[in-house]
Parts: sequence; C-alpha cells; structure tokens
Amino acid sequence: MLWIYTQNDHHMGPALAQAYYQAFSGAGGKADFEMAPATEAGTDGHMLYSMPAEVSVWSAYLDKFFADQHLALISPPVTIDVPNIPPPAALSASGRTGFAAYLAAMPHKAFAMSTTHWGSSWLSDSTEDAVKKAMANCKSTDDDPCRTIMVDDQPTR
Repeated sequence: MLWIYTQNDHHMGPALAQAYYQAFSGAGGKADFEMAPATEAGTDGHMLYSMPAEVSVWSAYLDKFFADQHLALISPPVTIDVPNIPPPAALSASGRTGFAAYLAAMPHKAFAMSTTHWGSSWLSDSTEDAVKKAMANCKSTDDDPCRTIMVDDQPTR
C-alpha cells in the first residue's frame, strides 16, 4: 500500500497519520508512508487529490511506488480540466483563492457568498449536502446573508 499524507491535513494531521501508520505496520501491514509538504496556503491538505495544482506532488510518490512494484505508468497521464469561470468581482483575495480551489475540486460541490463572507464545500454526498455545507461555511453575520452562487460549476439564480 501507498499512504500519502500532507503536513497541513486539517482532518488527519501528521501525528495522527504517523500513529495510524505505526499501528498498521506494527500489526503486520505493509505500506510505504509518505509525508508530503503542505499544500498551497489557505487550503486543506486533506483535499490533496482533488487539487489540480497538487497533482505533481502526489503523482511523484505514485510514480516511485509503481516503479518499485515494477508496474507500468498510465500513458498519457490523467489530466484535470478546470472550468474557466471568473470569480465574482466582490470576492476578497482569499475569496478568489477559495473560488479557484472550488472550481478545481470534484463534485458534489457548492460555493456561497455574501458581501463580506464566502464558503465552499466539495466531495459531498449530494449537491444538497454541498449547498448546506457551503452555506454553513459562509457564516455571514452582516445584513446581506449568504447565498449559493454556484453548484457543480453551474451558476445559480
């Protein structure tokens, strides 16, 4: 097995990942453990595999693992098409970064915003669940409440 974790995984940090690996290998499991560097600032490394900008990080570990197992690589490599949708003009710099991450993420996903807040969710069980999570992540307290503006790369109206 190949286990790849990131330094900034918000769900399973380095200490927990290492503890799981130690327990697994201590019980006779065989795995290669790799601790990848932190993903882009402001992102959660737990989403490493759904970030097109990070493909080169995890694919390097995968290429080495395949070579060590004498397995052939996929040719041509898998590519991920990111929709070319401009961010809403009202988004802050962090909001634009979040919107770019949202576009690159896998479905089911949603993006919500107000005049001062934004929130997103991806890899949810359903679009309805993604919308609920994006709205909860937006957490607007101003007079302009959060509203969902995108669901699975489609604008809402």
